[in-house]
Amino acid sequence: MKMLHSNIVFLALICLFLSHCKKDTDLGEALVLRSVINKTTLKNHSKGIDYIIQANDFNVNGELIIEPGVEIVIDNNLKININSKGSITAKGLKNEPIVFKSRQLAWKGLVFDHSKNNSFEHVKFSTHESSNNKALISFKGDSKVSFNYCEFSGSQQINGFFIGPSATLELNNSVISNFKYPFQFEFGAQLNGLINNRIYCLYNQILIENEDETQLIVNKTVRIKHLGLDYFIPSDILVENDSLIIEKGTTLIMKENTEIRTSNNDVLLSFLGNKQSPIIIKTGHEKQYWNGLKINGGKANLFFINFEGVIQTDTFLGVITVFNNGNLNVKYSNFLKNKTLCSVVTRNFLSKVNSDVNINNFFNKSKYCSYLK
Repeated sequence: MKMLHSNIVFLALICLFLSHCKKDTDLGEALVLRSVINKTTLKNHSKGIDYIIQANDFNVNGELIIEPGVEIVIDNNLKININSKGSITAKGLKNEPIVFKSRQLAWKGLVFDHSKNNSFEHVKFSTHESSNNKALISFKGDSKVSFNYCEFSGSQQINGFFIGPSATLELNNSVISNFKYPFQFEFGAQLNGLINNRIYCLYNQILIENEDETQLIVNKTVRIKHLGLDYFIPSDILVENDSLIIEKGTTLIMKENTEIRTSNNDVLLSFLGNKQSPIIIKTGHEKQYWNGLKINGGKANLFFINFEGVIQTDTFLGVITVFNNGNLNVKYSNFLKNKTLCSVVTRNFLSKVNSDVNINNFFNKSKYCSYLK
């Protein structure tokens, strides 16, 4: 009898604990959120949904603190804007996460616009169906945001994160699932961390694409780091000014019929693989082909690169073609899996290629050719 009583008490405690951990979906006590101007704290005040955003977008122009266990529901097609004077600190607990979710269909997510000092821990974000935004979480300007032990789930018609130029995202120990791409970058974005994350998206790649889907143009130094995921490049890359630097171990997946090219004499391509961690540039399918590198000026230092899937129907073009005053230094690179008459081509008396190009690279039958004009 004594043991039975102990078991009943133990089960009652478990039920009580679980009732505090998982809230119901009742909106009866939910408070309507208005814009934040001054320091504001959201509290876990209800057994059901604590807050609702409806009718208008929720603008954060002051310090917003969200306590453990708070659940926020957002009406269809609304979003949360965190502006330059605003910030969010949302620190849930493992057993009392903070929740942002859509009411029925899709909400437009969080947009950080020149907002700094934002941190999220043990927070769950979810949306349903599709929305007319690019991503569930977006960063504009020099926004800085960190996420730790968070969960993000959505629709395969949108991406998880959109990171604009100058913005910084730090993401660790988190789960990203059911998006098209987990991340979309514009050149200049910074992604730090990426430690112990689990990603389950339609394409487990980083999409490098402008928000307006225009051509990728390098006008100031761009550095592409190896972050554990391949990069998908959906358009040509035009290097107009400064440098394009690709670090060791990076893989670029080029869309079919795209190319990388320079446009003047003051630019630098610096692709710096090594023997243990080469750089790979290819398409996503063995029956798809891209159009290679065109050095129309400037200098290109290319070391330990695997070039795959380049096709040229023009016999005067190669995997790498050097025009005008272009200066190419390519070594320890692999040109075996391409369909070109020549792997490296110069097209002008002023074009330069390192003298040991045929010795210090790996070719099939096509090596270095010169078609001078």
